[in-house]
Amino acid sequence: MENFEIVLNEDEIFEGNFFFVSYSHQDGDVVREDVNALINRGVRLWIDHRNENDENMSLGDDWQDKVKRAVLHPNCRGVIFYNSGAARASEAIWLEEKYTLERKQEDPDFKHFVINIDGKTQTEIINIAFLKMMEKSIAQKYGEASVRQQVLFGTEKESVLYHLREDSEACVEALYAKAVELGVADDKLVMVKTLERTGLASKDSGEVCFGCYKGEFVAKVAAQPNGRANGAIYQDSKAYKERKLFWRVLYVKDGKTVMLCSEQVEQCPATNLKDALKAFAEIAFNEQERAAVTAVRLLNASDEENTEDGAVFDFGDEPVSWWIDEPGLVEKWWQRVYKNGGRYGHGFLKSLMKGLRPVIEVSSADLEKIKKEK
Repeated sequence: MENFEIVLNEDEIFEGNFFFVSYSHQDGDVVREDVNALINRGVRLWIDHRNENDENMSLGDDWQDKVKRAVLHPNCRGVIFYNSGAARASEAIWLEEKYTLERKQEDPDFKHFVINIDGKTQTEIINIAFLKMMEKSIAQKYGEASVRQQVLFGTEKESVLYHLREDSEACVEALYAKAVELGVADDKLVMVKTLERTGLASKDSGEVCFGCYKGEFVAKVAAQPNGRANGAIYQDSKAYKERKLFWRVLYVKDGKTVMLCSEQVEQCPATNLKDALKAFAEIAFNEQERAAVTAVRLLNASDEENTEDGAVFDFGDEPVSWWIDEPGLVEKWWQRVYKNGGRYGHGFLKSLMKGLRPVIEVSSADLEKIKKEK
């Protein structure tokens, strides 16, 4: 069985709502196909790599405690059971069934989903399971597990998703609908994965390549409009080499993708914030990009509230300050933000501005249509 596309990182998964995936290693190829598709659509999944005994090899010797912690974690919204004879005959998976029932007793809203692989009914699957238990000489241990399985898998209930898996696409659609319903699909991750496929986002960093800005100074030129042309940036009768701009996706909301520039751009030739941002946008984006951008501004308190991963104050090695707006104050007043996260408020003065770090709001639909220029 090939590995899944991501390595289990509990700290990241536990940050938001997620589903726990219970499966037998014998069904690994089937599960991997569905799981990779769900991950690529931004669904948070707790899933590990298993050996022939269905022991969780990616978790170390204390895997049983980690499985219990995951299922009982308050952000776990449900368990996806890939239901097969191999899974029902697995002692390791019996533990996952036990923890699932414990959680359902504590939380009536906790869900479980049954994806049938081996047959249309639980009876057909149990018949296969008994043969496998006889092979492993564990049939005599099945009593308690059989009671739990009857509760979880025996009778179809309106509150449980039962799905006969005939192909991956239909199964993924059914599970994705539940992920959206229960808040397990991460809109930000969906967008980043989409942009990776169009070439705009890096698969390593997740940063989005969008627009260009001033690079190395080339020469003074005859007067012409500020902007981009033929691989060069023109501003105030000077020509610069283009360099690509990279952005960090902060969040996706109301059809807009909000991104923070990953660097400070050079000081713009303006004496007020509005003109500085206008000058930046004028030369940073081409016609297609400009049509997709609905706002160019600075970071504000609302962005911080909507951003969960700490990206707002990840300064990297930047030694200088940047700017943040204060909603409700007179437009000329802004805050400088320092590398340690501290802030100092004063007027927008060109002499004090060491660099802008802009935020852009982009139409998500338009952004998805833009492909990276090769």
